Amino acid sequence: MSYTDYTDAVHELRQWEQSQDEELRRLQDDLGAQKSSLRELRRAIDRERDQLADACSKLRTEVPRGTDIEAVEGDTKTLLRDGKVAVREAGDERMAALRQGELPSFLPKAPHVIREGVVYGLAMLGSFLFQNVALAQTGGRDYDGVLWIIMLPPVAAAMVGWAVMSNVNRPRLAGYHRGGRRTKGAEKRNPRLGVAMALITIGSMFYIVYGG
Repeated sequence: MSYTDYTDAVHELRQWEQSQDEELRRLQDDLGAQKSSLRELRRAIDRERDQLADACSKLRTEVPRGTDIEAVEGDTKTLLRDGKVAVREAGDERMAALRQGELPSFLPKAPHVIREGVVYGLAMLGSFLFQNVALAQTGGRDYDGVLWIIMLPPVAAAMVGWAVMSNVNRPRLAGYHRGGRRTKGAEKRNPRLGVAMALITIGSMFYIVYGG
């Protein structure tokens, strides 16, 4: 082997060593970054677990039990990225459940006027049926207390509807912004609707008894 061949071989060996050192440093940097991402993901999972337990306590439900997950093979960077996405989606679902808890338990997505109309309507329907049965049993307009039968049940039904609305129209939870901060929501009730429906029921009964 000539001296020139020897120096070329030494030069190639040094280049190979340098490339190996650079590759080793790159792998070490990637490994360090992956370890840091893994620690961050674990902290995010722990925070989400605590927040989930707090949300379940507010919603008065049991904390979901974890299930055994089989080991997943694949690229580490991809798995870490998928894990962060899963934690973020879990947080979004938790906040959606809290926002759902802000809504009333009865017809949660309906406007409060519709909800009150249903409640007062059912109350007046019960009153109307009771009045007709009572009139049939007492002899109708010839009964001395017919005015009480006409007027008292609708008023009582309106009061019952008002009492029921205080429960079904109240959110189960205080309001929450997307960031988790609580807001104060006003309880909406419309007594005028109950009064109007009671007057309509009374008028209908007057027509049935005296105008029919």
